[in-house]
Amino acid sequence: MHDLDVTGKPTGETATLDEFDSLLILADIANENDTQAADSRTLACLLLMHHVQKEILDKRKEQAVMKFRSSLTKNNSSLQLHERGKIQFYDGISYNIRPPISEILDVRTRRLLQVADCEGYAYGYVMSNQIVSSAIAQVAQDRRMNSVLGEILSANGNEIYIRDISRYIEVGKDTTKELRTMSFWDIALRARQH
Repeated sequence: MHDLDVTGKPTGETATLDEFDSLLILADIANENDTQAADSRTLACLLLMHHVQKEILDKRKEQAVMKFRSSLTKNNSSLQLHERGKIQFYDGISYNIRPPISEILDVRTRRLLQVADCEGYAYGYVMSNQIVSSAIAQVAQDRRMNSVLGEILSANGNEIYIRDISRYIEVGKDTTKELRTMSFWDIALRARQH
């Protein structure tokens, strides 16, 4: 893979798939006539990425074994092979093998992802058309949802934190009647002040 600068021009450097923190495959609907054709290209790209990642991992595994064998003759050290999720560790060096996330346009393609599961390789996918149509349906039913969805899906992003209610009020047998009858908005105000 060739690195590109912000304008899309090659920088002259190359990168391999294990050098990225995340991989995202976007559907190319502009160059295809229908969603199934776009999904077919996305699936082909996904399988190709899996194949390349597997080759990289096998090559690194082979290098680690060779390093281990050469170190046996020198100092009898041991090589530990660990697997934590999708990050592989060989002799203390980590290699990132991350499954890509794909944009899928057709609901029927989702079943193909389950069939294409290569050796436990968990594929992630986003049903972009379904998300957009759900948002449009919510706004059509209630126009006030537009501001809510606009806030949630904004480029700045939003986060939701779930905290224990005991951070804001005393909970237990000794709780006063006043605290037991507090409304949601009273507790929300306390949380905001906290």
